[in-house]
Amino acid sequence: MPTLVLPPVKLEFCGRCPAGRRLIRYDDGSGTAVTCEPINECLELRDPCYGGRCIDADDGYVCECVAGRGGPTCAERRQSLLAVVDITSEAVAIIIACISVILLLCELSYY
Repeated sequence: MPTLVLPPVKLEFCGRCPAGRRLIRYDDGSGTAVTCEPINECLELRDPCYGGRCIDADDGYVCECVAGRGGPTCAERRQSLLAVVDITSEAVAIIIACISVILLLCELSYY
């Protein structure tokens, strides 16, 4: 993924910066000037994606969640279908045996 480098945005009014940027005051030689510099929330926030991958964006960040997590910041706990359906090895063996019997009966009725 290519890195997006944006120049500082000169601030003309209000002393506010858009999302994903912070106000910086500096001496430009003719007095104090202000600018908005990009923030990398992925580096500055502590685990913003709850163990997922944080991708810095111009106006914030985007999360790629790990299994079992979801939502914009991966804060939501989610169960996989296999965790919800609790199938034991005995149940699987019974299902396989039933399928085998059905297939055998179909094969015998064919002749």
